Amino acid sequence: MSTRPGVTAGAVATESRPTTAAAPALLAVYAVLIAMTAWAVYSTPRGFIPAQDRGYVIVAVQLPRGSSLARTTDVVRRAEEIILKTPGVVRAAIFAGFNGATFTLSPSAAALFPVFAPYEERLPHKLTAARITEELRARLGAIDDAFILVLPPP
Repeated sequence: MSTRPGVTAGAVATESRPTTAAAPALLAVYAVLIAMTAWAVYSTPRGFIPAQDRGYVIVAVQLPRGSSLARTTDVVRRAEEIILKTPGVVRAAIFAGFNGATFTLSPSAAALFPVFAPYEERLPHKLTAARITEELRARLGAIDDAFILVLPPP
């Protein structure tokens, strides 16, 4: 007896035979595709965007709330001295009284932008941006009057 009107039982059996015969091969192909996808996911590096040497860093200085601009300027001058003595740094743009995080004027904040020597000059001495940044963090840690962050540019 046919399961569909007008179709014999032999036709239904003939139709289902190719799909059941190909099922193991299709499952094997599917398993290989899943395995290849898993291999690609686990072998691909996690970070597609490497850290870039942009030739400068950002130094954010924050003194206690209510600090005068004169006190901030003194701290910034000490930081500038340290920054300019750091190997690989050639100059620095300094903004005392400017809060770089909020882009507002604040007498207790400052932003400094140390500029590195050209990469070709730093390369023989192995002065990468990461190495200079770490050196600046270590050296600026000697200033106790303010909270100082050395950050790579965005």
